[in-house]
Amino acid sequence: MTCARVTLLALFVFLWTQPAHALLCGVTVSNLSFGNIDPLSGSPADNAASININCTGVPLTTIRFCLNINSGTGGADGSGRYLSDGTGGTIRYQLYQDAARTVVWGSTTWGFGGSPVQIDVPLSLGGSGSAALTLYGRVFGGQSSVLSGSYTSNFNGLQLSFPYQLIALFDCNSILGFSPLFAVSSFTVSANVPGDCLITAQDINFGAQGHLNASVDAGGQLAITCTPGKNYTVALDNGQNGSSPDARKMRKLLETITYGLYRDAARTQPWGNASGVDTISGTGSGTQQLYDVYARVPAQATPSAGTYTDVVAVTVTY
Repeated sequence: MTCARVTLLALFVFLWTQPAHALLCGVTVSNLSFGNIDPLSGSPADNAASININCTGVPLTTIRFCLNINSGTGGADGSGRYLSDGTGGTIRYQLYQDAARTVVWGSTTWGFGGSPVQIDVPLSLGGSGSAALTLYGRVFGGQSSVLSGSYTSNFNGLQLSFPYQLIALFDCNSILGFSPLFAVSSFTVSANVPGDCLITAQDINFGAQGHLNASVDAGGQLAITCTPGKNYTVALDNGQNGSSPDARKMRKLLETITYGLYRDAARTQPWGNASGVDTISGTGSGTQQLYDVYARVPAQATPSAGTYTDVVAVTVTY
């Protein structure tokens, strides 16, 4: 009898694979606020926002980003982007890639110049990487017709396009159509116009007079520029020595010459600082508005020869 022993050899094969590294990136953009601005000054207003990128994925690879920024909800044209007050009022501004505000930040699909920003983010041995950029903004000067109010433009959805791709051979023109990966973000650009008035005053000179036995007339002018729609009142104080609008006094040491300042050429309406009584009111238009100041030295005893002066404060309340 022949016996056989069969031994079964079980072979277990373990297949080990490295865990997959999902490529995931995020972008955050801080709000860009210009704060209170004064369009009447004629000067631009600058500020900036921060952009931060964070990625995780395959270690020691590089992620290429294309940061596209479009018009914003305020709109844009060939002269810039716009902030809106929601009632039809706008402020023109622009977003830039550089601190000198010379390179406009645009997108591959935006039709108003500029370009997107392309940036590569290298991943570390641990599979993470980050980058930081600055978004520069400028509200243009020379917009004195802007009404007071709050102005904004929102960037989200179609206003932003942040595609990224592991393969760093693609530039911004090709990555936009190739990459299925997009980082989502949003931010707001804002500015506030509180309203302002500017004023310049012309000196009044009665000239050289030998005797004050008859009235001597002279005049000057005030130039006032206020934010459109801003109501204002213009008042003149009684000077350094006067007691009333038509009894101001120019002084030389202890001697004085009485004079008055008026709102009308007939010198019958004194110009003082009693609101609603002897002041002048107006409404800003964003352009310079001129007001004549009529002055008179009435007949009076002639003091000794010399130069007589006074300083009158002009106050614009708005």
